[in-house]
Amino acid sequence: MPLLPALLLASFAFWSGTFPGAAAFPAGAVGQGLVLAAAIVGAASWRDPLRLGPAGRWLAAALVAAVALSLVVSPVARAGRVGALLLPAYLLLPSFVARCWSTDRRREVGLAAWSAVVGATAIWAVAQEVQHSSSRTAMPLGHHNLLAAFLVIALPLTMPALRRRGAGRWLALVAVVASVVALVETRSFVGGAALALLALAGAARFERARHLVCGLALLGLALLVPRAVAIARGDDSSASAREVYLRAGWHGVIERPVAGWGPGSTPWTLAEQLQPLPGVNPPGEVVGEMHSLPLALAYELGFVGLALAGAVVGLFCLRRWRGLASAADRALVEAGLAGVAGFLLTALGGAQLSVTALPLAAALAAGAALAGEGAAGKILGQRQASSGRGRLRRLDAWGAPVWLYVAAAVTILLPLARAQALYDRAAGLRTRAKAAPLVAQAMALDPEFALYRARWAWSSDAPVGERAVEAIAAARSARGVAALWLRAGALALEAGRTDLAREASERALALDPLSGFAPFHLATMSRDLAAVAGDRERSSAVDCAARALLAEPRLAAASAWRGREELLQRALLRLEHWPGVDAGWRVEMLKQAADAVLAPGAPGSPGGAVDEVELAAQIDTTPALAVSLHLFRRSPWPADVARIRVERAAVRRMKLPSAAAMHESSPAAFPRDRCAPL
Repeated sequence: MPLLPALLLASFAFWSGTFPGAAAFPAGAVGQGLVLAAAIVGAASWRDPLRLGPAGRWLAAALVAAVALSLVVSPVARAGRVGALLLPAYLLLPSFVARCWSTDRRREVGLAAWSAVVGATAIWAVAQEVQHSSSRTAMPLGHHNLLAAFLVIALPLTMPALRRRGAGRWLALVAVVASVVALVETRSFVGGAALALLALAGAARFERARHLVCGLALLGLALLVPRAVAIARGDDSSASAREVYLRAGWHGVIERPVAGWGPGSTPWTLAEQLQPLPGVNPPGEVVGEMHSLPLALAYELGFVGLALAGAVVGLFCLRRWRGLASAADRALVEAGLAGVAGFLLTALGGAQLSVTALPLAAALAAGAALAGEGAAGKILGQRQASSGRGRLRRLDAWGAPVWLYVAAAVTILLPLARAQALYDRAAGLRTRAKAAPLVAQAMALDPEFALYRARWAWSSDAPVGERAVEAIAAARSARGVAALWLRAGALALEAGRTDLAREASERALALDPLSGFAPFHLATMSRDLAAVAGDRERSSAVDCAARALLAEPRLAAASAWRGREELLQRALLRLEHWPGVDAGWRVEMLKQAADAVLAPGAPGSPGGAVDEVELAAQIDTTPALAVSLHLFRRSPWPADVARIRVERAAVRRMKLPSAAAMHESSPAAFPRDRCAPL
């Protein structure tokens, strides 16, 4: 039993809780099952699993209620259904650890196993960096910031083992050295700062080594000063991008301050609030989190949910701190609180709760603090001394609600897991005819999950009109995912549904204003400019054509301009006076566009035919930037969401970069609600 927390940590660190692992079947489903099983082990303390006291325990209940209410009123309720369902199980994890480590001997064995897991994680990270010649450590978590956060949370629990004799001490020593090396190699600013601050706060506990620990911590902070200065000056591109996310998150909080957008809503809705910066945010950028947990909680749960979450964490830490004097293992309580503090510090610069290894490690660290108090051991001893019939009575009194909760959770989660299994099989086939039936089955089991409906529309052999309607429905369900709207617009154009195509393209433009595909679709919906009714509509078509060229200069060679030559010429004239774009770029654009445009039927290949290629907007081609992985927590499945045919020879003559990729361009040049600035 004392090995269970370490084994659970290992499962999540190496498989079911990593960035890619939690998004795949069966790893994600197994992780959910393990958390529910751990909740059953800790079921005896279901009335107050965090030991917040007679009044404080209602804060945890209020938090669960606030999350449930936010889910009910959320415009994207499916996004956070699994997370909200598993929240009670995560709240029971500390009592699970307290029961597993209820005696001194159990704590000794458990901490040795914990050190082994942390050391193995760090060693694996360094080994993978060396093997793949990477610039940073990232594996097995899948991202350098995630690995840094995990190590900052888990490392403090190796410290109590350093004071013990035997193999556990050596395991802890290896874990400490390997973790520090791995964390340094992540080059994570937040992770390094958090570890240094924790080391400074706990330096006095290292007795003879306190001066060394303090000196190393100060050295680490000193090494972070240049990066901090760059961030303060605005010279750090990563920090500049995060500023965009934070500003968008704050706008979302102001729009829905009470109940928020719903748990898990950030990936599906944040793009509605984003105003990307040219040269900082690339076109088609995938933003799955806003890199600040407090702001993310306010965004998803509202200020009420944020206040309740803060109150629960604050009261938990306060009660553990006040009980230090009477704790059975003071060092373990302090280590557990340090792990929780590490989670809170790293959460200031990251909010990816969907990578479940992080919240799980924090919950287990909180459980270590409970185990160090020793109260769980007394309760367990009383239960073991009672008769079997007494244990059944207490199971009925204390554990029955947890068993009922777990049964209900399994009933809800099983169809969702089955749907994910079918989807993963379809993604692995990469053959449209074979994949579509599997996606249809997944959609039937989980009809509210937008990605399944979208993938069916993209891969099915059904009539294109039916597929276009389903693609629009999927995009509306996910709301703020530009790729879904862009593909839906392309299908609607193919089906001749210009009403749906216009709606989808306008939404895609608003969600991804630095891309040229959506304005190109809006500009070319009519066959020629003369067919557009009304001066306002013709002006809008010209504006959208110019906007498309601004974002993607190679579109000047698009084959769709044949028969629309007047539209192209007017767009180039409009581009000449476009505000917010470097004048030199505009002059060069007009020059290269004139050279690139070929007369209809110009010889580009033998026989006089025009040699054409396709410019494609793609998703999931780079796993680390995959829409499916970041926004839907599903395995990547590469696909084209839009294709535009261009003349090969003309494209080769276009050497100009996108104006959307230039720092000199103003965000006002790329408005979200229309094609051209006012």
